[in-house]
Amino acid sequence: MRTLRLGDLALALICAAVIGASGGCWAEREHSNLPIIVSPDQRTLAWLHADYTAYSEGGHATGEGDEDIYVRWAGVSDLKPRQLKLGSHPGRFDYRAVTKNEFEHVVIAFSPDSARLAIGDRLGLRMLDLSTGRIRQLTTWQGEGIGHLAWLDSDQLVHDLFSGHLASPPGGLNSARYRIVRRSTSGDTTQPAADLVRVPQLFPMALHWSPKGQQVAFIQPQDGHSQAVLVDLRNGKITPIAPLDAGLIGIAWTADESIAAIAIDAAPGRAQLLIRNIRTGQVLADYSEQFMDTYRAPVTYSSGLRSTGLRAPTFANRWVSYDRFLLLYSQDQRGWTIIRPDPWQVNPSGVYSQYPPKPMGNPEYVCCPSGFNRWIAIHIESGKSVPLPEDATDVITVAGTDYAVTFGHDQPRLTAIRLPPSPTEPAASPTTQGDPRTESKP
Repeated sequence: MRTLRLGDLALALICAAVIGASGGCWAEREHSNLPIIVSPDQRTLAWLHADYTAYSEGGHATGEGDEDIYVRWAGVSDLKPRQLKLGSHPGRFDYRAVTKNEFEHVVIAFSPDSARLAIGDRLGLRMLDLSTGRIRQLTTWQGEGIGHLAWLDSDQLVHDLFSGHLASPPGGLNSARYRIVRRSTSGDTTQPAADLVRVPQLFPMALHWSPKGQQVAFIQPQDGHSQAVLVDLRNGKITPIAPLDAGLIGIAWTADESIAAIAIDAAPGRAQLLIRNIRTGQVLADYSEQFMDTYRAPVTYSSGLRSTGLRAPTFANRWVSYDRFLLLYSQDQRGWTIIRPDPWQVNPSGVYSQYPPKPMGNPEYVCCPSGFNRWIAIHIESGKSVPLPEDATDVITVAGTDYAVTFGHDQPRLTAIRLPPSPTEPAASPTTQGDPRTESKP
């Protein structure tokens, strides 16, 4: 959505007077909204919003502008947003790069009682009271970013801190000094929190977060070697999940995070896919042969530290459809593939997206973005896709019902999604709702 405001018009007139013969400059206001999260009680929505002014000179975009970042929240019953400004970046800079960078380092999470919203960014950790709109600064830090935030209970939460870059730069792989801390949200929050995890050098491909954010798997250096470990952030327990120097390909948890499918490259030319009970460490099933047969490549690819002869797929971090199926992505004609381990069944979707499909309230489908403001649903049993309402910026589930999210005049609009029992049947026409709680489950 783009609108021209009076302040922008004044700026355009000033620029025209200063630049003169260069053709003048103009400013255009643009907005973007990050994915919406739903409170545990299903009554409140929250999201991040960027509002930036893009400058142009001589009729051409300069790639520069000013930016403001907000957190917004709205009741499901009325969808009227309230907002709090988190930061501002005035000046002529590359707004496209900064917007993306700042969004990547702002994370929000509802408290278990749905009354508060934890906000983490480069300025520190803050707590927003959703009823009053008041914000409290819990702690500050300098020179460190945050990429993950999760509640353990009504008082305790965990978050990470890193110095460096977790993103891979063009032409090479970067790394960061990394730590995860547990912090109380009451009492004296200015006191340093104890580190649950501290890693002197961490590569971005090594981070694998569980669906609830209370467990994380990664590769850490150990006495000149590397060790894939799983950390339970609720108690700080660290458990090795692979032999020394084995690479970690991917991991996917069940909904309750008690069981995980763990893929490793255990030896040259040999990968494993094991189903483990996280609490006991017991191996429940071994699908290594099927995994290798499905993703074996005609040329050798590198996964982790070893050459496996495997076109190593990317794992979505949780099982879907009552914990029966895995979601894996490979850069071949299959795209996102839906796999049922028992018995082994492979359903290629042919859908390519940098974002993993996410579960829906309808357990027969998952969904993911496919192009700008376009979402699709993927039928799990067949791998076939169904287009969702156009101009959707996100898909959420409220009280068991799925909705496509669009924005009009900065206010979210929810459109109920009704999917056919089979992709071969025509989908029902979507309906737009003002109050999803009054809509019956399809």
